Amino acid sequence: MLKSINSSHASDDDDDDNQNAVLGFLDIVFSWTLKDVLNENLYRKKVNKIPETFNSPTAYKNSFIPPLIEETHSDLYSSLSGVSQAPFCEVLKVERDSKQFKLPKSLYYQISLKNTKDFNGKYEPEAGDLIAFTDVKPKRVDDLNTHNCPYNVAYIVAPKDEFSGEVFILSSKCMTESDFRKDDTKKMYAVYLMNMTTNVRIWKALNSQSQGDHLDIIKKVLRPCLNLELLGESESSFKKLSLCEKPDLDASSSRTMKPRGSSIRLMNQLRGVRSLREDMESLL
Repeated sequence: MLKSINSSHASDDDDDDNQNAVLGFLDIVFSWTLKDVLNENLYRKKVNKIPETFNSPTAYKNSFIPPLIEETHSDLYSSLSGVSQAPFCEVLKVERDSKQFKLPKSLYYQISLKNTKDFNGKYEPEAGDLIAFTDVKPKRVDDLNTHNCPYNVAYIVAPKDEFSGEVFILSSKCMTESDFRKDDTKKMYAVYLMNMTTNVRIWKALNSQSQGDHLDIIKKVLRPCLNLELLGESESSFKKLSLCEKPDLDASSSRTMKPRGSSIRLMNQLRGVRSLREDMESLL
């Protein structure tokens, strides 16, 4: 049975859309060099102020994409700053996943880890974790980018299998298949950087093609202000979604949704993606 990077119980088409969205997000994270991650100002001038009015649901969702990327970068920057205290584990074996590995980007591997009971790192990878590989026990950031082991991060697709003991990952770079149990002169460690589960869920919702997903988000923030023409929904669908209040359109434009009352206060709270994170977690 193939493991999927998307764990939802959606239809096959929705599942493919969600998986492609997740891979798009990971492509961005994987594209960052170590120098990029350590550049605290990498996205500072690329994030605009989130407006109070939106011309469409798509415009609303798209306004949060740059802040989410910046927030993810900021979290990773903070993690690298404290890498000397990060939990880690020893990797015993690396092998390509025979069913899903495919160049150039589907770099899926199965890795075997040393039992945490026998190792003082005491890190057990979980789904959604972002890890970095290194050939030395991490004491400083430079240890994540050595001559023999250049900077390489991976996303934990599935945690340790209870039968095989292997962890399923998607790597940002091609890895050499190795069995370190047969060569005591070489070591490899997996260092925990951050868990991206919430970031990935938000990204999926913001990039979803499904009407239901983005309607749920907008209903939360702009619920009195939706308009049937913008959403492309029939009257019956509109009622079925319990969006029963009539649209309140900005007088200056019949195609502009404007939050009012408590919705404005809520919008003001969503200036940063941290607030969006909390809002999205209540919906997902």
